[in-house]
Amino acid sequence: TEDEADQLKSKGMLTLKSTSALISAIMLMPQGVTDVTHDDKVVLASSNCGSIRINGDNLEMGCLTRACKAYYSEQTVAAISRMAHILGGEAVRRNSYPGWEYVRGSAMQSAYSEACKTVFGKEPSFYTIHAGLECGVIAYNIAERGGKADIIAIGPNMRLVHSPNEYMEISSLDRLMQVSVRLLETLGTEK
Repeated sequence: TEDEADQLKSKGMLTLKSTSALISAIMLMPQGVTDVTHDDKVVLASSNCGSIRINGDNLEMGCLTRACKAYYSEQTVAAISRMAHILGGEAVRRNSYPGWEYVRGSAMQSAYSEACKTVFGKEPSFYTIHAGLECGVIAYNIAERGGKADIIAIGPNMRLVHSPNEYMEISSLDRLMQVSVRLLETLGTEK
């Protein structure tokens, strides 16, 4: 009854209807990888629910959606919006991250490859991974100002990232610093 619902609400508890909607939202929410390339080698988009909270009369779920292209992100956001609508709620987009698409054979990639050959005597391996959030933000901000960014993502060898057991191979940081210095020296002499 309405009185029972008010009593539950006053105690900070969910009604049966609200509980059912929450469980449905958790079950229907796009989680993890949502799109991959046709060969299943590259993640194109992912989404995860990072928080669930009661805010006054509202039940709020915070989700993070990432993609290499805006199209894939928009598809996931549309699925979340539709799910919210079906369950009697609404989806509100507060923040988003711009995509960053891997560009094979870019000038920056070539410069980095040359720096690696100079420092280590061999070419690096290039591949795309579902990361590089900062690269998308930087590229987007440069494009907003009328520029174009040629960006690659490099870093030390890290394992078990975003877990309590995350670690970095210190020797790989030293190698990264050596090649970064060479790359900056090379870029600094280009006209």
